[in-house]
Amino acid sequence: MKNSRSYRVQGMIALQIICMLFLFGCGDSGNRNGAIRGTVFSNRSGGALTKSPETGVTVVAQGDAPPIIRTSVTDASGQYVISGLPIGTYKMGFQKDGFVSINVKDGASNVQSALDKEKVELYVESGSTITSPDIVLTERPAEGDGTVIVTLIDGRSGEKVNGATVILGVASTTNGSNGQYVLTVAVKANPDGSSTPQPLSLSAAADGYSQAGANITALAGQTVATTLIMDPKTGFLQGQITFSKFAELYEFTAINLSIDGLQIGDGSASGSVHPDVGGFFSIEVPVRTDANNRSYNLRVSGNGFSDEVVNNILAPVAGSVRVEVPPLIPETVVLFGTVPNAYKAGGAVVNLVGVSAGINGPEPVCNLNGEQTQGNFSIADVPVNTKEQLTVTVKIYEFDDSCKIAISTLESNAFTATNNGSGTFTVSFAN
Repeated sequence: MKNSRSYRVQGMIALQIICMLFLFGCGDSGNRNGAIRGTVFSNRSGGALTKSPETGVTVVAQGDAPPIIRTSVTDASGQYVISGLPIGTYKMGFQKDGFVSINVKDGASNVQSALDKEKVELYVESGSTITSPDIVLTERPAEGDGTVIVTLIDGRSGEKVNGATVILGVASTTNGSNGQYVLTVAVKANPDGSSTPQPLSLSAAADGYSQAGANITALAGQTVATTLIMDPKTGFLQGQITFSKFAELYEFTAINLSIDGLQIGDGSASGSVHPDVGGFFSIEVPVRTDANNRSYNLRVSGNGFSDEVVNNILAPVAGSVRVEVPPLIPETVVLFGTVPNAYKAGGAVVNLVGVSAGINGPEPVCNLNGEQTQGNFSIADVPVNTKEQLTVTVKIYEFDDSCKIAISTLESNAFTATNNGSGTFTVSFAN
């Protein structure tokens, strides 16, 4: 009877031990808390390559399963340890006044706000200490007053633009000198928490120009310079090109029109435009304003013509102005030639041009030995660089066996006269 009662007591004790094991030993399967350690640096001394340890940084580890938040603060060596962390994944946050925060996910606590672009996540295993990658905090820009120098440039002429109103943030000025405008602005931290200050909206307006603008980042205690290109409002210089003579020998479209010091045509300072087939032209130019009483020099040039310059053309206030261009004068040369058996009475005539001259040489002589006489001519006012080749027509003679004379026409080789600096050109005849 005693033995039976003793066995029952021993069984109850064993059962209690088993239950305690389930409750306290088996329940956590032997898992132990872990820790995270690491080092935080700053870029105070010039960026990641010259980073230095940063003390006093609040470090936050946030886990979701189970929900848990642990914090630590870096020591003088920039090091931290966060212990007592159950197994799981932790998002890390790093924050210190004066630096751009690396934050954990939304809604963690007042210490953290929104998760930064680059997440820092670590997995803690049972009883282990995980070393975080080095963290480098970027120093926030200082706040205060900064200076911005804005230079306004005419996009067509490259001139400095004066008399403009320049607005930067809430600051404005009209006091420009040599195209430069100086403004003092309040520099504030960027609301997005980035390492650059809050950008400011810059705009510039001037009579005769389209408004220009940009976003500018000013720096507290520093001077920042920037340039805005101002596109001028435009009108037109219009007119017609004519030739003093030989108009049928030249193309209007081969004539070049340029404005001294102004970009036209292909956009370069030496660019040019051309008249249409009737000689009419229309050149877009910046308009004239009270602040800028613009005038232009129109240069007309072409291969085979002397340059013609029309000076001090007042720019239009709007629309267009008419430009009177004197007729272009073709360059000419004196044409020389030698003619075998020239019949002097016929002279020498330049076809298409209509200019002519007599022929110098001996009178026709019947020579049954076949010897030839030579005549020569010189014709003034022959145009150069014509669109079509020219020829010279002369009369020549010839005797038959009975010394009876016969007159015929001879045409020179086709040519385009050029001016090589001597003012002369020589034409040849086929033998």
